[in-house]
Amino acid sequence: MIIELSEVKGIGAKRAELLRDMGINSAGDLAEADPEFLANNLRISVKMASRLIENARKLVFRR
Repeated sequence: MIIELSEVKGIGAKRAELLRDMGINSAGDLAEADPEFLANNLRISVKMASRLIENARKLVFRR
């Protein structure tokens, strides 16, 4: 099951579009992303990038 980026807390339409431009097309892709890569490409802090990745992991790996 593919979970859309827009379902991840902290990801709106604009950020989802930027992520897709980077090749990250789903919450699963985001869950496996490197925080440094995200931070540099989205121009956000590594802390914020890590938070987005963690939010994606919570959705992807929920029980």
